Amino acid sequence: MNQSKIDILIKALIDEQKDINLTDLFNMFINHSKTKCRFGTIDRYTKDFGVINSFLFKNNIMTVNALNVNVLDKFVNYCKSRNNKPITINQYISILKFMINYAIKNDLINENPIRHFEKVKEDTYNGDVLNQEQVTSILRYVDSKPNTIWDLKMKCMVYIMFDTGVRMNELLHIKFSDLKLNENKIQLSYTKAHENRCVYIVDKTKKTLQTYVQRVQNVGYLFSNIDNQLCSISYRRYLRSIGKELNLPFELNNRLIRRTFATLLAEQNINISYLMELMGHHNLRTTQRYIKANKKAIQDTHNLLSIVR
Repeated sequence: MNQSKIDILIKALIDEQKDINLTDLFNMFINHSKTKCRFGTIDRYTKDFGVINSFLFKNNIMTVNALNVNVLDKFVNYCKSRNNKPITINQYISILKFMINYAIKNDLINENPIRHFEKVKEDTYNGDVLNQEQVTSILRYVDSKPNTIWDLKMKCMVYIMFDTGVRMNELLHIKFSDLKLNENKIQLSYTKAHENRCVYIVDKTKKTLQTYVQRVQNVGYLFSNIDNQLCSISYRRYLRSIGKELNLPFELNNRLIRRTFATLLAEQNINISYLMELMGHHNLRTTQRYIKANKKAIQDTHNLLSIVR
């Protein structure tokens, strides 16, 4: 056998053994992602990898080639034992998929060892929604609070969320310059889709914002703390405290408010394309996932539109 054939065989053998440490791969992937992803996405990737890598480390899984479907099945069972929801489990595993796709694209490994893994089936609907009476009671509660700067800030955030259905990150990144109060709208410059989006507000929300804006200093972001940090933690705590104070049957949070926004508008027969635009979705199926079917509304619609007269 000549030397060239030997070299080819050696190279083929080396290629077959391509592997990489998972932590090293994550660091490479995250450094690459920092060039095109926002801080919130990088933070989520880091936390998700921390969860799944802790499990893998305890099971002596250190490299990509040590992964397989059985390992992920064990991880799924572990998560279920901790009462993690299917959507959360799939999110944890997604970071591995992103990393492995990056490794293949950059010729760090030869094949995807978890390509046959099927994601955990998610419920078509997950969670509750508020009814109009509960929404009204929440707004009355924040209206009853004193007009301190902090209470005004929280009040504005609650009103905007219920009036527009914006995502938490979109809310926190609203700037003073995004407000178009004379036109009863907010021009979101920070969105999940990386595209500017306009949301609309009613007069009551506008007046609440006008009162707040007149009393605070323009530091760029509308809802910054004194040290210019976005106040996500305090807002989440504030929402939870409202839920407890009003004895709501479930935790009050951004996702609940966003689902409620979509569901209550859908029950009023809003054009679904309008709702997609307001929610900032590009896919109809995404919008439909937020809407809880109301059997009474379905029956009323049937009674109204039935061709049997």
